[in-house]
Amino acid sequence: MNDQVSIDNDGQSLAPVRGGFEQNTVSSTALDIKDLVTGLDNTAEVYVELTVEDADIRLRADGSDPTASVGKRLYNGVTYLMCRAEARAAKVIAVAGDATIQTQTYAKRAL
Repeated sequence: MNDQVSIDNDGQSLAPVRGGFEQNTVSSTALDIKDLVTGLDNTAEVYVELTVEDADIRLRADGSDPTASVGKRLYNGVTYLMCRAEARAAKVIAVAGDATIQTQTYAKRAL
């Protein structure tokens, strides 16, 4: 079984980072993605796959806290891919109730 995901035609792929899966609850307090995700301190080119479950969330990557009504809305049931820089700056909050986010960190590697 191939555990790498091809992302482009430059001879590179994304491979899951060992220990890079996390599951967290997002509620009415803004959370820093960098505090929830493994592998963002690595200098390698990494990406974070974020899947939203149970409720919509809001995300801001400009250093400010999102609110239930301000920030990019990430919808329940959708998976998003963020580069390392966005993930390190991102903060999330639930729109209403509690949401679950599942994250997997990937590193870019030669095939």
